Amino acid sequence: MLAFAFSTLLLGPTSQDTLNAWLKGQFKDQAAMLPLAAPLNCPELKTIQPGVEAFRLNFQKYPMQRQPVPPLGQNNIMLVNKAGKVAMLNGLDAMRYWLGKAVQNIPSSRLPVATKLALQFTQELVTDGMFAFSPGEIKVKAEGNKKRFTLRSPVKPKGGDSGWVEVSLVFEPVGKNWKLYTFDRGHLLTPGVRPICQATKLLDPDPIVRRMAEQDILIMGRACKPYLDWIRAQSKPELQKAIDAIWQRILERDRG
Repeated sequence: MLAFAFSTLLLGPTSQDTLNAWLKGQFKDQAAMLPLAAPLNCPELKTIQPGVEAFRLNFQKYPMQRQPVPPLGQNNIMLVNKAGKVAMLNGLDAMRYWLGKAVQNIPSSRLPVATKLALQFTQELVTDGMFAFSPGEIKVKAEGNKKRFTLRSPVKPKGGDSGWVEVSLVFEPVGKNWKLYTFDRGHLLTPGVRPICQATKLLDPDPIVRRMAEQDILIMGRACKPYLDWIRAQSKPELQKAIDAIWQRILERDRG
């Protein structure tokens, strides 16, 4: 499904304000049902499209999946430029369209940057929010007067996760510069341990059940923070305290 929206708003104080106003205008009464958009750190975007800021707007997947509000998808990238225009990306067609507009006349030095940007956006759109990726190595192949840039990023094998995400971009020359000719992507992702009900079992009377719950949460690590926050918000003080304690163990372990 092509999910691409483009609208203009007066600039608000921040890009976040602009996006929130756009979402409210687009979805009206349903806007209250939308998840909060979070800023997406993307250095490559600043190089390819200066002044554009990216946001992640994803619907909850664990422990229960929330259905997206059309035309939003499960995962969405929202782009806001200085003029107050908002673009929504959540599918391959939208990605192709946006990349084709963004990568029209760039020097050869920015071709790897555009490739890394395409990979990051692809990862954002296909992940369940729990995968962590290792950096890959760009492979360049000449195809006549064109150049194909391929970048595959393997999944970090944590908690049973496995797989990869790959993008392939072909650029064609435009004078001394380059523009996007084709864009394709692929992925194979196998999830490992995921949030189900582990946080609710941290105070289980059975010590084995408690130990299993703690082990799963520690394996998932920082990636399960949204899940822990969600359970904590609807829990009694005793369970909130247990959730805070397991989160501190995660932080202490990561500090090493």
